[in-house]
Amino acid sequence: MTLRRTKKPAGPGHTPGPADRPAGPGLRDLLRRDGRAPWWATFVVALLTCLTALLLTLMPVQAPSEFGPAVGGPATGHSPGPGAGHRGAPGPDRRVVPERLTLPRLAVHADVVPVGTTAAGNVAVPGDAGKVGWYRFGAAPGSAAGSAVLVGHVDSRRGERGILASLSSVRQGDAVVVAGRGGRKARYAVVSRRSVDKDAFPGQIFRRTGRPALVLVTCAAPFDPERGGYQRLLLVTAVPAGRG
Repeated sequence: MTLRRTKKPAGPGHTPGPADRPAGPGLRDLLRRDGRAPWWATFVVALLTCLTALLLTLMPVQAPSEFGPAVGGPATGHSPGPGAGHRGAPGPDRRVVPERLTLPRLAVHADVVPVGTTAAGNVAVPGDAGKVGWYRFGAAPGSAAGSAVLVGHVDSRRGERGILASLSSVRQGDAVVVAGRGGRKARYAVVSRRSVDKDAFPGQIFRRTGRPALVLVTCAAPFDPERGGYQRLLLVTAVPAGRG
């Protein structure tokens, strides 16, 4: 049972005091007689809306949570290096020249184009934010050994959503399918999601030996325009489906 305190009714000779008056203006007092808010109220609402949007823009965005084993070891820059990889029996060779990437749960369906390196020796990324690049000098998806690398944008320079924008939402066990010529497909399952500083990119993901894997690479928060944009990279590693 809840007991509520009630005020004693005012008698005939009661003089209204401060306690009987409203504490401040109510909604009705803030509205004009015609039902519209005064100009200054509209201005305040607009100002607060702009300030809120600005604060949301300036707030640091958290990098996605990580799971699974680390990807290789740190290396200097983005240049593909002859990573030794971890030893293990190679799987069957079902290599695919990739043309299409699918992550069913994330509804990602992307065309894949071959890419090489830039003049600085870094891995090139497709100019089209809606396409994914396959590093053609490394392993191919479905290969019996080595790490196949696919790279893509999280957004475009105009702020449009990139094809791998949802990669940060990937879950352990998610299916990844790479389709190629003649209907050939290489199927993988996600085992890890890691973010690394862009200056500590693990060169071992370009290895051509060791157990087969597929690594998807895109940009990750934070974004700092004064330092060249995104400061980290998101690495999602998958292994052939049915293999540990």
